[in-house]
Amino acid sequence: MRKAIYFCVAGILSMLAIFAFLLHPRGRRRLYERFGFWHVPPGRYVWLHGASVGELRGVLALEEWIREHHNHPKILLTSFSITGIETFQDRADVCRLLPFDWLPCVLFALRGIAIERFYFGETEVWPTLFGVLRKRNTEMILVNGRMEERSFVWYQRLRLWFGPALQSLTKLCVASKEASERFTKLGVSVERIRVTGNSKYDREPLYRSDIERRSRRDSLFQSHRIVVTLGSIHPEEELIWLNALLPLRNSFLFVLCPRHLEKRDRFVSSLDSLGFVSEWYSCIKSQALPVKDETEVLLCDTFGELEMFYSVSDLGFVGGTLVPIGGHNPLEPALYGIPICVGPYIEKIQYEVEYLQKSCAITMLCSPDDARKLLERLLAKDEELMSQGVRAKRVCEELRGALKREIAFLEGR
Repeated sequence: MRKAIYFCVAGILSMLAIFAFLLHPRGRRRLYERFGFWHVPPGRYVWLHGASVGELRGVLALEEWIREHHNHPKILLTSFSITGIETFQDRADVCRLLPFDWLPCVLFALRGIAIERFYFGETEVWPTLFGVLRKRNTEMILVNGRMEERSFVWYQRLRLWFGPALQSLTKLCVASKEASERFTKLGVSVERIRVTGNSKYDREPLYRSDIERRSRRDSLFQSHRIVVTLGSIHPEEELIWLNALLPLRNSFLFVLCPRHLEKRDRFVSSLDSLGFVSEWYSCIKSQALPVKDETEVLLCDTFGELEMFYSVSDLGFVGGTLVPIGGHNPLEPALYGIPICVGPYIEKIQYEVEYLQKSCAITMLCSPDDARKLLERLLAKDEELMSQGVRAKRVCEELRGALKREIAFLEGR
């Protein structure tokens, strides 16, 4: 009965999802893969999965060890995000979108291929997929496991379905003690869980040379304005910042990096309504031109540029925190020793934010007034604010080491 109910519900949701995906250009791309039309060449694979770019980065930290430990198998990489698989397509033999968690879709996707082991990141739990892999005696490893309070409440309510899925996992490398306790309460044995931290933070910044960063900044921003990058922002978050910028617009240049590029027109509408002069980054990039002197907001409309903009900024805002999304990676700007700030919605990044708060390395804000005061402090070169960036970079260094702990646990040490 339990499986029959989930089968019916998953089938209905999969059909309804068609309409949601068809409404967006990004959703229509490779939609057939979500229904199991993978056409993967037969063979033996190790499967790596992450919901989006950040989760995949954490799982792929294990790539070198996986290839050696599993005697160089083929790598199957999946994500629920089209951006995720396109970003890392050169790291795998096969890249596909994860199928809907409906039995026909899962079975159709996996036909003819053998999965030696399944590594997945953070919070992805799919009862049907896990059930199919369990019947195939496939080991399932959770990497960088998280369990936010809201997810925990839902898993408890739906324990009849998610409990067996979680209990079928071979090992769980979790990011925090709180996550470990929540997984245990959901029925996972303590022996299969170890707190290892998050391996996606076990990396050096992409732009390590101070000289190169300064040169890039000088060629891109030829004026001497203060640069603030609004990273991975969602609609409505920009309004708080733009209203804060109005009385200070001559001193700052904002770089606006949308989380979803297909929503960029909504940001343009906000800029136009407030009278800001904006410019598309793709236009100046294609012609190797600097930002115009009259430009007040640079709109990033190309993929993979966020870290570059953080590296040449004076302040970084982490999006998804001024609207109820839960937040994105706050350690990406912290890698470059710049002051960072977030809003009140930090459920998905609570561990990282609390760690930064303990080191007085992050600023919290809720309103345009908070944002304006922060900009004024930045303009005045407030010493305490400047030192926050130094402390944030130190936090990044302290959080490294998860990869070694994960490998030790996976090797039985």
